[in-house]
Amino acid sequence: MPKQVKSLRLPISVHELTALPLSILLAFRFQLSYERWWASRQHLQEVGTNAIAVAMCSANNQEVISLDRSGEAKPDAQEIEENERRMLGLLDAACCLAEQALSIGRPPHPANSVEKWEPFDTHLHPDDAKQIRQSGHPVHCCFDAIFTTIHRGQMLNVYSAELASGMYQLASNMFAGYKFCEMILTQPNPAPFAVHMRTILMVFCISFPFTIIGRVSPLSLMLMQSALSFSLLGIEFVSRQMEHPFGSDESDIPLRKVLGLTRDSIHLICQKHQIAEDDGSSEKD
Repeated sequence: MPKQVKSLRLPISVHELTALPLSILLAFRFQLSYERWWASRQHLQEVGTNAIAVAMCSANNQEVISLDRSGEAKPDAQEIEENERRMLGLLDAACCLAEQALSIGRPPHPANSVEKWEPFDTHLHPDDAKQIRQSGHPVHCCFDAIFTTIHRGQMLNVYSAELASGMYQLASNMFAGYKFCEMILTQPNPAPFAVHMRTILMVFCISFPFTIIGRVSPLSLMLMQSALSFSLLGIEFVSRQMEHPFGSDESDIPLRKVLGLTRDSIHLICQKHQIAEDDGSSEKD
């Protein structure tokens, strides 16, 4: 029996030499996956933040422009109000469409779901809804309509050049944040790196017991092997999960929850402005 054990034993120097590069590879992969997850979460938050900022700029600038110097309603006041409603509806639709695109239509985990999630065309003008449905790129079509609406507001003198420039920038940042998340969704980490690292990791874990066999008791061997495999393979598993931040697992980025809060804020802005308009109409009567 001792002779058989001796024949199975591997020199420990091989594992001592491979432990350092394996540790570097694991640390690099874990850090890269974490940065990928966290950057995706930040850019998704920027999408929501910029959408709310554009909605505020559109709604709060409305009542200042809708009246002329005499206090009477401008002839194009109705067109101005329609332009604002269109903007708020498009922002709401952009959040819904972005969630659908990044989740690939999969329902979220129950922990990341929301009580109310309306279809993208709930608050859209029928013409905009039809155009987006017929488009091959709904999100792109929606953002194009947002930029068109900003330009239309500037032509109606609702937005000054400075305000329109700021809204263009906010909308551009919103679109850039979405495109970053889309890039993360469609572009995985380089396959050769992952395959090479996993191969070294599996060979290291499988061959490790043969370097200590005969030197420790069977129970110690099992405990050491379990601890080593759990630690190293666990790091690889966690890295693999963070490498794909958009999905239906509880630990994935809560797309619907984040963008649902954004849509709720846009709805509140719209309702607040409608109440303000109703109060103004009552005072005039």
